[in-house]
Amino acid sequence: MNQKTPIFNAPIAVKWIAGITLIAHLLRIYMLTTEDSLSTLIDMAFIPSRYKEVEVISITQLTSPLTYVFVHGDFTHLLINVFLFLAFGTAVGRRMGPQPLVVLYISSGLAGAFTFWLLNIGLVVPMIGASGAVSGMVGAVCRLSFRQSDPERPMPFHARKSAISFVVFYLWYVATRVFWYVRHSYSLGGPSRRISVRVLCHLLV
Repeated sequence: MNQKTPIFNAPIAVKWIAGITLIAHLLRIYMLTTEDSLSTLIDMAFIPSRYKEVEVISITQLTSPLTYVFVHGDFTHLLINVFLFLAFGTAVGRRMGPQPLVVLYISSGLAGAFTFWLLNIGLVVPMIGASGAVSGMVGAVCRLSFRQSDPERPMPFHARKSAISFVVFYLWYVATRVFWYVRHSYSLGGPSRRISVRVLCHLLV
């Protein structure tokens, strides 16, 4: 197998984050019962309503703004985020190094949670997936692509026009996903609606 292939030539921090994300999903799906899997998803998901009229701070209130990035709805959701992170996280990791990459990944995930909370205060709908953290990688790559090129640490985009075109495409992609999510969250019988009912019951217990 060619070790020069980007996925195998990724920085160690990228491999660790991608590996932890994959393992977390596999453990939740295959090592837990359906009920325990759903309960774990709810505990790890970021839910804005947790922070409405807080009297006692719980563990999930402290951890879910970050743990939600390791929870995914299905394998399609998981693989899209993992492959996007491998592609863009690798480019960022080559320029920044392991520690700054991890800090950026965590910061991007926290920023995603804060933005979701700010736009949906009190909402009883879980946010899951690494899209927020991955978006930070995409933004970093586009920003770094405007700098002088380095042959030893190549970037996915070699021209500003390519970087701008991808930003437009990525924003369109994210917008369509948000539209689909909102539509299914509030449509009668939608999958997110059913999860939201379970979340509400879980929070009230």
